[in-house]
Amino acid sequence: PPPNFKFFLPAIPFQHTMRSLATATVTVLLLLLAGMALAGPDFQFTMQIVGMCPSTNYCMGKGNSQVDTTLISATDAVTFNVTQHIGAYATYEEVPVYYPNGTYQCAGNVTFGIHNFRDHALYFSTWGPSAHYFPMGDQQVFVLGAHITGGTGQFAGASGVLSYVAYVDNGSSDFTMLLSVASNKGGATSRVK
Repeated sequence: PPPNFKFFLPAIPFQHTMRSLATATVTVLLLLLAGMALAGPDFQFTMQIVGMCPSTNYCMGKGNSQVDTTLISATDAVTFNVTQHIGAYATYEEVPVYYPNGTYQCAGNVTFGIHNFRDHALYFSTWGPSAHYFPMGDQQVFVLGAHITGGTGQFAGASGVLSYVAYVDNGSSDFTMLLSVASNKGGATSRVK
């Protein structure tokens, strides 16, 4: 990767970028829906995770307990707010591997609990022709869809889909992501009705 940038990002024309962003967003949504239909998950959540990628092959982040609110109105169209709470939190780790032929693999985990009790975890992996990333002004947007490959605690035996949309300022290794999970295992309070 270029020495002044934490991620490998090719230049992409704006028209192609918007079409690709729309395609990637639809792909992630279809993966999420397919995971729900195939595995019959009855558990789902979305949360904000903030973190950093100290190298091109390791990213980590944390999301506190939170209430995410999306409001739709005639004046503002859509507003989104994340209210952080003190207490239990989630940690996120991924290990992406980029190959010279343009393919990549990614594996990782999301753990849940408090600092000395983290018995609940989800494991995920994905591979494909390329990581999906798109320039957006002074930022880059990343999209990932992955299979849930198992878990521990409340997620023991889990299957389903994990996805995220993340953004990073150009030249920075810090990211903010919206992580979404649809699984057949999880806590009792997030059951799909």
